[in-house]
Amino acid sequence: MIVDPSTPGKHPQPSSSTALEEYDQLRLNPGAPARKPRSAGKFCLYLILSCVFIVGGITFFFFVKNFIYAIQHPHKDMYFDKPEAEVKDWSAVVQPMVREKDEFDVVASVWVWDDSERGRDDEGVWVDGEYRGERLIYEDVVFRGQTREHLELRFESIFRPRTASTLVGLESTEDPELESRQHPFIYPQFDQPSTLIPLHLSSTTLIPDLPHPSGRQPTLEDQIFNSFGFTIPLIQFHNITKNATDSITSSEAPTAETDADGDDEWDEEKAWMEEAEKEDKKHQSFSDDFMDIFRLDFNGGAKPASSKHPFIAARTHLNIVDETRLFKRQAYMFTQKELMNNTCQAAANPAWYQCKRWYYQSGVFETRVVLNPPPDAKKNRFEHLYAPYLNAVKRSAGPKDLIPIPSSSEAEAFVDVNWKLSFKASKPGYHMLHAMLSDKNLDLNLTASDNELAHAQHVHDLTLGLLGYRVDDGAHPRRAHILYFASLSPTNSIFVRVICWALTIHYWYTRNSTVGISRIGTALVALYLLMSANEEMISSVLNPERKKSHWLSKIPISYIFLVIPPLVMLKAVARLEFGSPKGMMKKSGWMPKAYLAQATHWERASERIETRVSKRAKVLFLISLFALAHFFVGPYSYFITPRIPPPPPKAHPLHTLSDHVPTIFQHVHSLGLTLELGGTVFQFLMNHYSRTYAGKYKGTAGLMFLAEVLLLLDLLPSVVGTSSRIGGVFVKEVLGLSVAALDLFQAVRYRSVKTSDTDGTEE
Repeated sequence: MIVDPSTPGKHPQPSSSTALEEYDQLRLNPGAPARKPRSAGKFCLYLILSCVFIVGGITFFFFVKNFIYAIQHPHKDMYFDKPEAEVKDWSAVVQPMVREKDEFDVVASVWVWDDSERGRDDEGVWVDGEYRGERLIYEDVVFRGQTREHLELRFESIFRPRTASTLVGLESTEDPELESRQHPFIYPQFDQPSTLIPLHLSSTTLIPDLPHPSGRQPTLEDQIFNSFGFTIPLIQFHNITKNATDSITSSEAPTAETDADGDDEWDEEKAWMEEAEKEDKKHQSFSDDFMDIFRLDFNGGAKPASSKHPFIAARTHLNIVDETRLFKRQAYMFTQKELMNNTCQAAANPAWYQCKRWYYQSGVFETRVVLNPPPDAKKNRFEHLYAPYLNAVKRSAGPKDLIPIPSSSEAEAFVDVNWKLSFKASKPGYHMLHAMLSDKNLDLNLTASDNELAHAQHVHDLTLGLLGYRVDDGAHPRRAHILYFASLSPTNSIFVRVICWALTIHYWYTRNSTVGISRIGTALVALYLLMSANEEMISSVLNPERKKSHWLSKIPISYIFLVIPPLVMLKAVARLEFGSPKGMMKKSGWMPKAYLAQATHWERASERIETRVSKRAKVLFLISLFALAHFFVGPYSYFITPRIPPPPPKAHPLHTLSDHVPTIFQHVHSLGLTLELGGTVFQFLMNHYSRTYAGKYKGTAGLMFLAEVLLLLDLLPSVVGTSSRIGGVFVKEVLGLSVAALDLFQAVRYRSVKTSDTDGTEE
């Protein structure tokens, strides 16, 4: 404790020299600055904004969580709350017919119309105002010993060589009623051994009234299995061209006179077909993709069969929804009763293709079986079972899976069919996902060449493979998709592209020095990015096939997204600064000021290193690079020849404006590749001479190399199996891998230069 020894009230007066020293200290150390006054209004504003963000974030989180749960469990309100071990009265619940460990089989049968039974009352299936008889041509257990607990994707091929004599009967395809006469059907059924005796069946589906193969009357068990089976057509109709019709109907070459006379008629028929397609699309609702609706192309004989050709679908992907929860009996029965009023069962003599099924409406409420109680059970204590939900992928068959039906008079009346099936289980949430990812308008060009059909089939198999449907045990399409989306190709990777886009902007925006940077190389790469962005924008705006709404939404999003990195790069290498130079007074005015900063000592040293390669040598190198790119590195130049030749490339969208557009854009492509590769090489030389690494983050270099490697892994059957790439390897892909490898080598060997290097020091 310090005590003042002077008398209270009397303090020694400081001398003049002491006062001067204290004044100097006070002037040099004025003390802490005055603090800003606190504002209660700002405090309340910040508090309210914080509460809004917190409450909004929590609300959005729970909304998304509940939405996902509702999709995964669409009938959660009818679930029985207690587990099975605590169920005392089994008559109060509806239990699954097939549990997780129960084995079951999948039975498939194929039927065709039997004209010998046509027109008889109350016999057969009601179609187009009359009863049609049906004849069984195939039935077998296609999948045995399936369980929900260990259900894997299974594959089966029926109509094998031992049953090759099982044939699909065909008649003349010129019959205008072909659609109602020659549609094969499939009835997948579940068959499980059980000691329980069914007593009653309550179903909302249209149970097919089909005769039993042995000739006996169908039992209650047969009706139960048929109730939760489903029917799909195995014949599809697709548009054909005149050449395709000739190749299918006759092996003889048409005469020139026939072609000349039929040109006008074919033009009129083609125009009529296009109008008919537009009318069909108007009548088809968007909700059809979210329902298990198998539309028929020909209903009621409104169109002649000659406008389309019939094909047999030789592949079908079957699916069972994995639902094994217990349901409340009263809620279940009420929902089933309401469902009966909204399905085709309430209609008089409905056709099978008029029955719409939607899992989020029908669910597992289509079939309820009441069991005969045991002798010791109480009165009116019946147990109830619900059947699983089965469906098939509407677009299972690709272009190579469709077998054309011969329509010539010399063709045989039968066709051998190798029908391939796959079977898998999926959660309820995947049902909506499958519908959303499926293509609404499946455009199959079945008159294309074999190579084009092979490529289209490969794309079709990969698309369905993303949903879990594989074509064989050795196919791994999801691995191929992971490699596809993880690669760095600008046309297919959004995830990696966004990461590199953000890292590039951050690197060049925070750089205040050009030490270690090849200013010429960076400018060339930036010009390439600007050229690529403008070419994409011009093609989108001037494309006559694009609507105005498309390019109005594309310009402000995609164009800005692509233009920001090159602008930031040019700003950094030009040493462009905003404001007033340091040491100068700020000028008044609302116009923003910009100036070019002077180079520091180390920046001038870096520029002297870059001049080791003369300008003449750089110009000659760029000219040589342009020539090589123009003649050897085109958009479709292959380093490894593809296994199957690809289809011819599509015409440029601006080709309709001028015949010189393809040539112009070919030169633009060569120029862009020259700028990109030349600028990258100049930066490599700068890194080599300066023994430092600059131009991007080291992490970006590693990410680019990894992405280029992943891009080529789909060539290895050991990685993706039979889903490997059928196309070749482009020269540009090999160049990208080589450049990425050299870039990664320099990133590992050299040290990075600081983004802000005022004194020339290195990290």
